[in-house]
Amino acid sequence: MRTQTSLRILATASLLGLSSFAHAQVFDDVDIRREGNNAIFQIKFTTAVQYIRAVNAKSGDLVQVFYDIVPGQELPRLQTGESRIAGGHGLVTVTLTDEQVRTERNRKFVARFDTPSKYRVRGGPGNRSIEIVVEGAGPSVDNMTAALASERYVVNLLRSNEAVLGLTQPIPAEMQDYQVFTARRVVNDKTVYEVNLGYFSTRADAEHAVQVLKRRFPGAEVVDLKPTPQVVAAPTPTVSAPVAVPVPVTPVVPGVPAVAGVPAQSGAPTTPGAPAAAATPPAASATPESVTSEGVQTTPTQAGDIDAQGRALLAQGRAELEKSDFEAAIGHFNQLLNLPPNVASQDGQEMAGVARARLGDYKRARAEFELYLKLYPTGPGAERVKAELDKLNAVASSSGGRRPRGPITPTTTINGSVSQYYYGGRSNITTLLKDTPLEGAPTVISEDTLTNVDQSQLVNNVDFNYRHRDADQDMRFVFRDSYTANFLSDGRSRNRLSALYFDYRQTGTGLSAKIGRQSPTGGGVLGKFDGAQIGYAFVPKWRVNAVAGVPADDFFDSKRRFYGMSVETEGIADRLSGSVYGIQQTIDG
Repeated sequence: MRTQTSLRILATASLLGLSSFAHAQVFDDVDIRREGNNAIFQIKFTTAVQYIRAVNAKSGDLVQVFYDIVPGQELPRLQTGESRIAGGHGLVTVTLTDEQVRTERNRKFVARFDTPSKYRVRGGPGNRSIEIVVEGAGPSVDNMTAALASERYVVNLLRSNEAVLGLTQPIPAEMQDYQVFTARRVVNDKTVYEVNLGYFSTRADAEHAVQVLKRRFPGAEVVDLKPTPQVVAAPTPTVSAPVAVPVPVTPVVPGVPAVAGVPAQSGAPTTPGAPAAAATPPAASATPESVTSEGVQTTPTQAGDIDAQGRALLAQGRAELEKSDFEAAIGHFNQLLNLPPNVASQDGQEMAGVARARLGDYKRARAEFELYLKLYPTGPGAERVKAELDKLNAVASSSGGRRPRGPITPTTTINGSVSQYYYGGRSNITTLLKDTPLEGAPTVISEDTLTNVDQSQLVNNVDFNYRHRDADQDMRFVFRDSYTANFLSDGRSRNRLSALYFDYRQTGTGLSAKIGRQSPTGGGVLGKFDGAQIGYAFVPKWRVNAVAGVPADDFFDSKRRFYGMSVETEGIADRLSGSVYGIQQTIDG
């Protein structure tokens, strides 16, 4: 049915003398952000568009958005496309379907919401985006991103007394997006080695994962990285030292600040300017025994073993920080802080805050630092932690009083498609003599039918998109190409490269760069080009940009070039943004 429909549409087009065929999608990307108390769905297009109007359904779950393709040097080849924006955590899920209205330039897309919402539609910045403003959904954006950053629970897959562990079964497909890592813990006075999978924000999510994993790992169980300390009565009166347990809070990320250097190992000789050795947390004990978080009493010999474990975990966490593997570093520091108080607890508490700050989990970093000051209120370490808290507060102030976005869990996505469409056309010309002066003439003048194949094309489309995002940066590689093979004797095959670029953006303020064949995003650039756009956001609402390149389409044998500068601002007032640019364009000098 799909092929027949395409043939019928194209046969009609050939009768009208049209030669353009749709083989490129119109949606480029969709971004979600918070603006005041509202959520903004920004739909980006592969070509320049002009927003016309929106027609809302009374039910509040559907809107038709009409727009025009901005006239260029040639008609874009567009096909009907669909995109789904997954919500969750209170944010609506939106499905977008694009289609032609009257001509190829007059189009609309239909946005369907999974729950009725109060919204409005507006044109986006530049001429390549349209925005849907969902009123009152701003907190849901924070809830959605914050939920991704909670890391309290993991699932233990294997456990052994030996340090060498290996998975004998593959991880199920539905669990492939989670991390698999090794860990070491002390359980009932014995050191055990584990292979874990995580992380999960709630115990319910972890329990669900256990049910999936038990088919291949019968011993799978949930492990709470931050259990509530349990204290059992010793035979003699004992006052246990406070256990450094980080307080779980909802993370919020305004942008990455500078972080202090790694403190020196506890117990090492100090030098001027270096952190002092960690002090053992204050404790009063009537006996040389201590009580672990699991309720197991330890002797002085066992306490020495715990100190050795603490030093080892601290060293491993520092090593992961040096490699910028903040997730792994936090895992080591969490294991350290779950041990009974030891010589590495103080440095471990500080480094837990440092690691979370570098990851971008600022609210939890603040909680780690505040807990440090409660446990260790004096000394060089307290001064360093106070300085880090001041930096976090300064970053929060620089966001203009707006609630910053939640931390972005590092994610890598690869998607794309390959498709082929065959278009065929045959013209029939029939000579009819009936009701003409030649009717009944000799057979040399007869009715006849002439058949001619005037269209035979195979259109091949490739669309590839790679994207990696974390708390510091957002990187994309995009490739879109279409090759039309013309099988007519006098036909001409054609290749059309619509996108081949690398896009890099730092989160918040900082550098951005886009290099390769790309569509313009403003600044006076008129059409698709080969070149580079480089920008720098020097404060949250202001950005300066530079662009240079050559137009991608051919214009006889001329040589065309352009370069320009622009300054743009977003959200300087309610519903007010703008830009100013200067551009120099030359043709044959």
